[in-house]
Parts: sequence; structure tokens; C-alpha cells
Amino acid sequence: MRILVVEDQSVLRAQVMRALREENYAVDGAVDGEEGLYKIIHGNYDVIVLDLSLPNIDGMDVLRKMRAAGILVPVILLTARDGVGDRVKGLDLGADDYVVKGTDMKEFKARVRVVLRRRSLVPATRIEVGRVCLDLATKQVELAGRTIELTGREYGIVAALMRRLGAVVSRRELYESVIDETDDSMSNLLDVHICNIRKKLGQDFVRTVRGRGYLVERTSDG
Repeated sequence: MRILVVEDQSVLRAQVMRALREENYAVDGAVDGEEGLYKIIHGNYDVIVLDLSLPNIDGMDVLRKMRAAGILVPVILLTARDGVGDRVKGLDLGADDYVVKGTDMKEFKARVRVVLRRRSLVPATRIEVGRVCLDLATKQVELAGRTIELTGREYGIVAALMRRLGAVVSRRELYESVIDETDDSMSNLLDVHICNIRKKLGQDFVRTVRGRGYLVERTSDG
């Protein structure tokens, strides 16, 4: 899962990004509305965390412009504006949640999880493919009833593939879903993660579709 945090206050931006990375999300940042809107348009994000009082382009305008452009990525407004009018306006413009700055980070992370669950292409909290079971609520993966220890990125790849059972997910989509813009790792890192996942969950669990990407099939036996 990849998240963009658009916040001009450097200390708060760093705090939010760190909290989200602790949840094993790939997280990018933007320092003003102009940069944020550019990344929203050209990036591939699962959630946008958006401040309202931003330099260059106000957060409300960023939200208005992205919705007008048909970009339906969920938006969580994180702002010091706590008036009812601002809340109503933000939600009416298409925000999915409204969080006032100062909210406990545990609650904030829970709200992010809720938004991600709503966006999930697979509504169930548990997804089973053969002997492999993914629990989206606990972020655990089991093989034949035994919990398998995965790294954060391995889990992200497995979740991305299992949420889209039967569909080919491109290398670019997988890479961008688990690696943020601050990572300078070599591009073959994805191959290393796929190799490790196959060792842990079975060589046939992830199928390579040459020239297109990777696939977890509905009929896979893990």
C-alpha cells in the first residue's frame, strides 16, 4: 500500500510519515498543494493524507481539482480546522474522512486502515487461496494453518496480489505499492521479494506472466 502525505509543517509531516511506515506502508511526502497535486495526478496511491492550509494551492482546491479530474483515490483530511463548516465542506467535496490535528496517532492509523478496507477490491477480511490464508485485519499470512513470518514488503506484495485474485498485477504496480520514493534500492529488489515469498508459501503460489507481471490464481493450491 502506498500513501501520500501532503503537509507543509515539516515536523508533523515527518511524524505522520514515520507512523505510517511503522505500519509497513510505502509513504511519500509533499510540502505544498502544488507538489501534492502533481504527485496525486502522476503517482499511484492508495490513500492521500491532505492538509487544508497549504502554500500555493489550498487543500480544498487540491481535493476539488483531483475529484474534477476523476481521481477517486480516498482522501483523509488532516487539519487544524475543526469547524463544522469546514468538515461539511471537505466531506461534500469528496473527502473520505476528516481528522483534526492533535488526534492520537493510534486512532489516526486506525482511520487509515478503515479507509483502506473500504477501498479493498475484495470485501472479505480473510482471503484464502489453496492452503494460503491472508487476514487483512491482523496482517497475518497462514500456510496450512501455520502463521508464516513475512517482512513488511513481502506482506505488501502478497496482499496486493491476493486482493486482485486472478488478475495480473504489473511489476510497476507491485514495486510502487511497497517501495516509497526515498528508497534507492535496485529495481531487482522486487525479484528478491518474490523469490522469498515463493520459498515461504510455495513455488507455485505466485505465477510469473512474462512481459506483464505476476498473478495469484484463484485455483492455486499454494
